[in-house]
Amino acid sequence: MLYGAECWAVKKTYVRRLHAAEMRMLQWMCGKTRLDRISNEVIRRQVGMALVEDKLREARLRWFGHVRRWDADAPIRRCERITVFGGSRGRGRSKKNWEEVIRQDLGLFTLTEDMALDRNLWRTRIRVAGLVRSGQVRSLFFPIVSHSARDYLPLYKSPLTSTSMSDPYGSKPSRSTRSGGGGGGANLASCLLATCFLISVIAGAVAACYFVFKPKPPRIKVQAVRFSNLSITNGTLNLALVQEVSVSNPNRDVFSQYGSTIQLSYHGRPVGVVFIPTGKIEAGQTQRMSAKLNVQSYPLPPSSTSSFSSQPGETETMVIETMMKLVGSVRVLKVFTHRVESNEKCTVWTQAPNLSVFIQCS
Repeated sequence: MLYGAECWAVKKTYVRRLHAAEMRMLQWMCGKTRLDRISNEVIRRQVGMALVEDKLREARLRWFGHVRRWDADAPIRRCERITVFGGSRGRGRSKKNWEEVIRQDLGLFTLTEDMALDRNLWRTRIRVAGLVRSGQVRSLFFPIVSHSARDYLPLYKSPLTSTSMSDPYGSKPSRSTRSGGGGGGANLASCLLATCFLISVIAGAVAACYFVFKPKPPRIKVQAVRFSNLSITNGTLNLALVQEVSVSNPNRDVFSQYGSTIQLSYHGRPVGVVFIPTGKIEAGQTQRMSAKLNVQSYPLPPSSTSSFSSQPGETETMVIETMMKLVGSVRVLKVFTHRVESNEKCTVWTQAPNLSVFIQCS
């Protein structure tokens, strides 16, 4: 992971990422996870591994000492004196370079460049902790010290070996010695709990979207019905009817209507049908429609001809029914298309000879 780190001009962000990756590897070596709640210091003390930042600093200073011990005319030393002419630098601080990082390292260890000429002295001053034997940890600022075995975490061992791992705090058996996979059961319970929580959140979101964006049928309201002609002659019906309606779209998207009709019935028998042209109604808008129906010489049954008469001096009442059927589709969330249908049935009473109208809709 630190291959070529001698020439890195690292930032603090890169160091934090390397530290996180290294700790995941060390936890895996010890057979532990974050759910075991064991601090990074305990795991690092067990494996005898120094901080990745210290190892990076050691690699940089080791290479710096190697470069300083070369002759001044060596190609690698001449690169230090190269000057680039021309060009312009952008606004802001210049990028962090390798020389700046080396100056910070020298100031941290109170070192001078002349110390690099003595190989043994330089190696001793820049040395940091590495992988050491069990029970010993090499510190950056303190000499090697010994610790008791109970202060360390045992490295992970295969289940085929006879030696089992103990808990670093002595409070519970480790994962490899737990019967029935206790650690796995705890992890499974956590996963199930998280899954249930996510399912409940998704279900709540779906339910909220359903109630908010649920497709609703359009609302139809009959405004007026007018007769321009109405008569029964020789057992046939002749009429001209105009029906005006207003259609409201209560949805949050456009309503596209198609295949809509207005049907006229007399004594329960269909008399005529008017087809409404296709169209669209914007979300939350109301649109007025008007349909005209002409019926000429429609034969009536003998029992119904006596219910209406157009002779002078007589006032008779005629009852007809109209049925408006509005069919269309509404888009939901700009993705799905839902079919909606709405019906409005009205009973119309008209009197002769003035053709006054009374309407009752349901």
